[in-house]
Amino acid sequence: MGSGVFALAAAVFLCGIGSASAQVPAPASAAAGATSAAALPPEKLAEQLLAEGVALRRQRREREALARFVRAFALHPTPRAAAQMGLAERSLADWIDAERHLSLALGSGDPWVEGHREALEFALASVQKRLGWLHVEVDESGLELRVDGSDPVGLPLDEPLRIAAGRHGYAIVEGAAELL
Repeated sequence: MGSGVFALAAAVFLCGIGSASAQVPAPASAAAGATSAAALPPEKLAEQLLAEGVALRRQRREREALARFVRAFALHPTPRAAAQMGLAERSLADWIDAERHLSLALGSGDPWVEGHREALEFALASVQKRLGWLHVEVDESGLELRVDGSDPVGLPLDEPLRIAAGRHGYAIVEGAAELL
């Protein structure tokens, strides 16, 4: 998988594997007394954000960590950042995004990912146990599907829809009229 995939998939990170720092560094945007964050090259700022995110995950501050990983990935999309996002999303029970980001990282061949492949594959497998596929067949075009009030998806589907396992509310709509 080429690096272009990471530039397009700007929402993937890896966290929880790596440094053993127990303290969260000052946010990269508040670097006092040092080179300002704005003056750092994107790659260096992204690395700083990843380190902050890992430290936050060690403190079980998953949402804050995920925000750091997302920022890092936006600045410099890497397989490591994608893996960290996936791990944080897994901790937050965001199963669909976790699967997407962990799969993206694992398909990269990146040396950091390869060094953590076993743990990442375990995380991905645990996420996939919480997901299912929704198959919808319709005889008409122009219909849309809403799952749990989400944005509508056009029908017929090109492929099954990935959803979290469990009970869901479904609606099939045509224009403003709900059919099911």
